[in-house]
Amino acid sequence: MAAPCDSLIEDFMQNDDGTVPKKLSQTLVNGKISLTDIIENLGGHMTNTEVEVRKKATQLIADILHQLSHSFLSHNQVSLLSTYLCEKLKDHAFIHPPALYGLEALSRCDLISREIIELICRTIFKEVHAQSLPQSSRRSVYKILFQFLTGHLKDVQVLGTDFVYGFIQCMDSEQDPRNLVIAFTCAHIIIQHLPLGVFVEEIFEVVSCYFPIDFTPPSNDPSGITQEDLILGLRKCLSASPKFAQYCLPLLMEKLTSDMKSAKIDALYTLASCAAVYGSEKMFELQMSFFNCIKKEMFLSGDTKVEEAAITALTALIKTASTGLTQSDRKKSLEGFIEDILNECKSHLLQPELMLMKSTGRLLQAVATGSADACSQVAMVTIPLLIESYNKQTQHTPKHNVIIVLNKISETIGTFKFGNQSPLQSMKEPVLCIYGSAIDIDVTSIQVLAVKGLYLLVSLHNECLTDVDKTNMADKCLNKVTASQCETEIRSECNILLSFLLSTFPDLIQPHVYPVLFNKLHNDCMDVDDKTECDKTVILNILSEITSGLHNVKIVTQLLYKLLIDKEYLDLYVCITECLYKISTRCTDIDSVLYLCEGVKLIHQIITTHCRCPRWYNVLTNTAVISNISSFLRQVAAHWSHTVVNDIQSLYTESFLKTVSCKNCECCSIEALAQFQSNPESFCPLKPGCDCVFISVLSPIICCGPAKLQKDIPNIEEIQKYLHDLIFEPLDSVPYEYICKCVAGLLNKQEQNESLDTLLLKLLDNLSGCLCEKGNENSCYGNKQCVAALAWISKALIMRGHKLSEKFSDLLVSLLCHQVYGCLAADGFSIILTDNDDILNKSMQANIRMMYKQRFFLENLDKIVHNYHTADSDVKMNYLSALSHMLKNTNKSVILPELSKLYPLLIQSLLSNDLDLQLVTMDTLTDLIFNASNVIEKQLDSLIPQLLKMCVYKQSLKVRVSALKCLTQLTNLPLHKLLPYRNKVVRSLVPVLDDRKRLVRNEAVIARQEWILMDMDEDK
Repeated sequence: MAAPCDSLIEDFMQNDDGTVPKKLSQTLVNGKISLTDIIENLGGHMTNTEVEVRKKATQLIADILHQLSHSFLSHNQVSLLSTYLCEKLKDHAFIHPPALYGLEALSRCDLISREIIELICRTIFKEVHAQSLPQSSRRSVYKILFQFLTGHLKDVQVLGTDFVYGFIQCMDSEQDPRNLVIAFTCAHIIIQHLPLGVFVEEIFEVVSCYFPIDFTPPSNDPSGITQEDLILGLRKCLSASPKFAQYCLPLLMEKLTSDMKSAKIDALYTLASCAAVYGSEKMFELQMSFFNCIKKEMFLSGDTKVEEAAITALTALIKTASTGLTQSDRKKSLEGFIEDILNECKSHLLQPELMLMKSTGRLLQAVATGSADACSQVAMVTIPLLIESYNKQTQHTPKHNVIIVLNKISETIGTFKFGNQSPLQSMKEPVLCIYGSAIDIDVTSIQVLAVKGLYLLVSLHNECLTDVDKTNMADKCLNKVTASQCETEIRSECNILLSFLLSTFPDLIQPHVYPVLFNKLHNDCMDVDDKTECDKTVILNILSEITSGLHNVKIVTQLLYKLLIDKEYLDLYVCITECLYKISTRCTDIDSVLYLCEGVKLIHQIITTHCRCPRWYNVLTNTAVISNISSFLRQVAAHWSHTVVNDIQSLYTESFLKTVSCKNCECCSIEALAQFQSNPESFCPLKPGCDCVFISVLSPIICCGPAKLQKDIPNIEEIQKYLHDLIFEPLDSVPYEYICKCVAGLLNKQEQNESLDTLLLKLLDNLSGCLCEKGNENSCYGNKQCVAALAWISKALIMRGHKLSEKFSDLLVSLLCHQVYGCLAADGFSIILTDNDDILNKSMQANIRMMYKQRFFLENLDKIVHNYHTADSDVKMNYLSALSHMLKNTNKSVILPELSKLYPLLIQSLLSNDLDLQLVTMDTLTDLIFNASNVIEKQLDSLIPQLLKMCVYKQSLKVRVSALKCLTQLTNLPLHKLLPYRNKVVRSLVPVLDDRKRLVRNEAVIARQEWILMDMDEDK
């Protein structure tokens, strides 16, 4: 094999063939040649007097090493190659880059020894001046050191301070962000695990010179290095050792007093990281100075990001002060520190009418969050001042501010477990008085804060409230929520509090809440005129919001079940069923679900026995009632156990298939009963008629289980046959949609076998015959509704990835050119790609193949584009509508590669009169300008004029806003492409600045400003 090896090497040396290293490495791995063969054939080149020749030979060895696995080389081979490459580092500087590149590969070898690691490190530190190398070679140096530090730390530690000094020399003056990310990681490990000796200040200076990071990556940076990566890497270095405290803390103080916002934020977060590492002793001298800087930022900056950083830093300072070495140290550093802080803040707490009150509250909350001791000390001083301040005030605004701060302190107390030593224990009564009186103030914001405060008190870890306090709290909330003039926000907060009380203290609170609500619900005459009582719908809504836990669920659902069968409450059926559904959403435990299954059986009984009474039928078929009942059944079915599922499925399927006699109606007139004359007297929803609407109740029962259990559903094949027949019946749109969804839900999970394929082919033939029939379009075979059925069946098959799904989708695509069905077919694309809450979703355990939307988009895009260009002008809009539905529901990363095909259609979509189509198109263009600028910039002649027209489109605010956002995004394109249009755009946007809508004016200002200033960076 020497001859082929020799020819390959010569080919590399003479012709720079880049494939040679890979070929040689493959033959090396296959055992056809040995490493010795390669070295021998390279011998003359490695000792050549020409530097360029020696460099090429070294480069070949390095490239081969990078093609080999980490475990391929033996210990002797690693030693031999390492020694050779280290010798090359002593050669001409021109050879350093390939030698370092080769050593980078060797550093990852499994069998590298301590001696070789020491040799490589000492040679690099002695022979290589890292900062004179190109970026890639410096990166190799850092990667070598990183590999040794992470994989062979104990071997590196033997080098001690020699390694530290060598690394300092390598990193000093590094400027490339790609290298700094690795260098910061290495520095962090060195600082934490190697003895720094006399080089503490030196290594600190090497890393701290980059603080604060002001790097902004270019938009097309392939490395993906972000400013945040560098900031976090540097922060880890600065906070790696308490030995840095004497150097780092003055630096942070300096940056906190600067005018740069980014420097302040970085300094504050770095201070928070350093405080925990440096310890209370190191922080003690400067902690008050840091507090003064933090206080200044919280009181005066007005910037949310700065305030968040300041709060984080202050909390970290308190935590550090709380971890003193001894008890006496802790008192000295913590209690004295907090006492100084409180002295600074007391005056603001006594002046709640001033704006500094809220900032003071946030500052004290940050202090209290630091530790339990800090929280107790802050609360013991602050709460009495707040009580005093509240009682002195007569105006609402100061009281509002006091309660805000009081809530913050109470919230922080709740994060610690004080036991019987809670700081609120001795001040409970006056605090409760404040909240109690605040609830009666006729100001919504104060009432909301008061209820939130009561919730914070009752949810504290310690039991500082008595049973009387809790029941009084419940009574007060109950009176508030049942008042007719109660604001929605207040009622919501009171419901949250009542729900917590009922679930935490059920035996204590239930007698005070449910009897009152039940009595109000049973009252025949609710006196609403005097505006003291709310109506029954509100009571039901309250019950739905506050009920959770098995015992409470039993009490409330028992009442709801009685109301469901009481004809006197038919007018409240929407609210009753909604209440039942909301309660079911909080019931996931087996016992609660078992109890709710009684409601599932009751609903079946009501529907099957009362569906021939006009009053009951009109209520039960109300869209909202049907939706609530279906949602309730879905929620229960998602959590019921296998022990009850068969019984309930049998109950429903048998009654839907067999004749179930309905009660004779005695409460309705003969005229009212006339609507049932053309329908059977018995309940039969699987036959064309008025009962088909109840299939929406059957769907959750038979479509919610896992696919493997679908075949065990009683009578499932017979039910499917009836449902498939109903697809071709002329029914009302609402029940027809329920039927389509049920069919789709079953087909999606039906077992894959020959009978399923036969069934699907039969459905396809019937749908094709129905939709392609040229006879009477009002007949069964000309039913437009079959387009919806086709879309739902296609969705079921596409989601599961069935092999016949393409035939169904092809039929749907072919209908886009139809004069009658084309618009409906376009809507079918929305059905296929839009997620549904009631069917074919994860909660219903649907059979969902990964990335089915992306696959559907790619499979049908070419068909739509091709058919669009060949279609008649009067049906082209159907293709654009279908495309808009696909764009709206498909991931942008899939759309990008296809943009060149799509762009002509997107422009045509902008020219259409379809509002939804225009909005989707502009949103798509806005998202894709960054990622597909090469396509967009070629079409500016057609795009910009149309966007300017849409900026003044009077019929829709959304269109105007979207057009302006799209124009703003265009300024990210290359400047030379946009300059010819700038004057026109700037002039055209002047009238838009006077638009009657504020949102449009705001976007117009932003867009016009970007177009005016887009060349400022170039000028600079």
